[in-house]
Amino acid sequence: HTFKCLDVIYTSNVQIAEEEFEKLRHYLKKISTLVEKVDRNVELVKKVKEEKLREIRAIAESAIEGLERQVGEKLQKLQGHKFALLAEIQDIEKSLRLMEAEVATSSRSAFLAKKSKIFKECNKIRMNPIKDFKQIRVPVSLKIEIPTIYETGIFVIENFSSFDDNKMAYSNEFSDNFGHIWRIMVWCVISEDQLGIYLELVDGNPCWMECRFQLIHPEPKKIIHKKIKQFFDGGSQKDWGFRDFVTLGTILDDNYLKEDDSLELLYHIRPCPAAAASVAAGCSGVSE
Repeated sequence: HTFKCLDVIYTSNVQIAEEEFEKLRHYLKKISTLVEKVDRNVELVKKVKEEKLREIRAIAESAIEGLERQVGEKLQKLQGHKFALLAEIQDIEKSLRLMEAEVATSSRSAFLAKKSKIFKECNKIRMNPIKDFKQIRVPVSLKIEIPTIYETGIFVIENFSSFDDNKMAYSNEFSDNFGHIWRIMVWCVISEDQLGIYLELVDGNPCWMECRFQLIHPEPKKIIHKKIKQFFDGGSQKDWGFRDFVTLGTILDDNYLKEDDSLELLYHIRPCPAAAASVAAGCSGVSE
């Protein structure tokens, strides 16, 4: 009767062990499914990457580099989750193999002596919560980092030879994409042999702006260009530029003046980060 009782207890506990092992297999399946979802997340990020790359092929290399950086960060995060899950799978599989081998090689009495420990280990593994996929997935979206577009135009300064000392001429007002109203001011200071060029904020919120001026010349090497990055507040600092952009003698001697007595000034303006706080002036006589 004792052997029969032992046989029944053994069989019952082996069945319980198999049930526990089956629960572990189900647990592993859930983790494997999570890995598959991570892989799909990776595929979707790459797919979005390819779609975005097609969209930005005509855009500057800096935009592509920004996209690659975003993708790298997302994939690195996903790979980190995947490697952690795979490591967990390996650990559980190892524990499962050891416990199965221990049951298979143990005598009845030895198994019964170990059963509590085995069941406790199975339960301990299952008690470790599986992460929700929502906690580890990354957004399947990417931004194309496109530099702010310049507002570009040409200010034709007419009847230049008739300018008196301290004469000021203004371009037509124009707007940028952020609702600011601007105009270009040219200041002729004959007594100092200087032509000054300025950008003026006519209306709009204070802002940092980058402005590039180019005095056009038929010979590209003689194009004069200078650039500023400045803060415009619309009040005391509503205009910035160059008091000594070019000498009047240079304009007359080097044929910048057109046959119709006009100068052509090309301008490019765009908002810039506040970090660009210093004035940046290029060198005259060199084309961009």
